[in-house]
Amino acid sequence: MITIENEIEFAELIAEKVMQKKMDRPLTQNEAFVFLGVSRPTLIGWRKKGFINGYKIGVSIYYHKADLLKCLKKMKPGK
Repeated sequence: MITIENEIEFAELIAEKVMQKKMDRPLTQNEAFVFLGVSRPTLIGWRKKGFINGYKIGVSIYYHKADLLKCLKKMKPGK
């Protein structure tokens, strides 16, 4: 028997899968500095200093969200 609870659970699973797909998509440099809440020069400086990995494809640089989140954790005060 299908219940409203089953339907809600199914919808939550679908939403989680969709969010995971979005999480896996690399961000452009513009998206990355907005995501981090820093300026473009700060993002570029962090990449050049090795705080964060950027991946060059053609002439563009992309960032993985997981790498950006790790960078934020490292930069967190008190660590």
